[in-house]
Amino acid sequence: MSTSRAIRIAATMAATGLLTACSGGGGQSGTTTTSGAAAASSTSTSAASGGAPSLPSQLKVDDVKANPCNTLSSAQIDHLGMVGPGKQSQTNNGPTCTWQGAVYQANSTGIGVSTNGTGLDNIYKLNAQPGYFAYFEPTTINGYPAVYASRADQRSSGICSLSIGLANDTTAVVTSSLVTGQNKTNPCPVAERTAQAMIEHLKGAA
Repeated sequence: MSTSRAIRIAATMAATGLLTACSGGGGQSGTTTTSGAAAASSTSTSAASGGAPSLPSQLKVDDVKANPCNTLSSAQIDHLGMVGPGKQSQTNNGPTCTWQGAVYQANSTGIGVSTNGTGLDNIYKLNAQPGYFAYFEPTTINGYPAVYASRADQRSSGICSLSIGLANDTTAVVTSSLVTGQNKTNPCPVAERTAQAMIEHLKGAA
């Protein structure tokens, strides 16, 4: 993974407005998650004031907040057709990890993790501002609330962004950037499969 490719997808993720949205525009929060919040809970987490759906439970996110490359296992990276171990980079809005495609090396998928104190709820709050996002499509990933959203709609050009709530204060943004191959004009399923693998891994199922 070249440094330039990692920088390029980090810039793409920032351009979507999602890492900025997740961090409230000011980078990662300095608040430390307590052990109780970091550990997976068996009870549902109530939705916050912005309107995001409840989490079925909070995932263990300490490792991935420090290094988003820990969001996927080596076996999952191989299964997704990517090259490990991934390239970590730091943006003004938090850390990201980028993996290039094994077949089409110009393609890449990145995961950024942001802790902002309100998690996915902040994206819902921003969506209340008319015209903030070019598209905003709620979905679920393995039972966890998620949103396809970006300030610029580049899906037909191979770029799709998917935000997933992991914990009360933590959101992951998965961005697929495809410049070649059969999925170039339909990149969102790639982001979805990556997000599904991430949730499985964080739940300890991978």
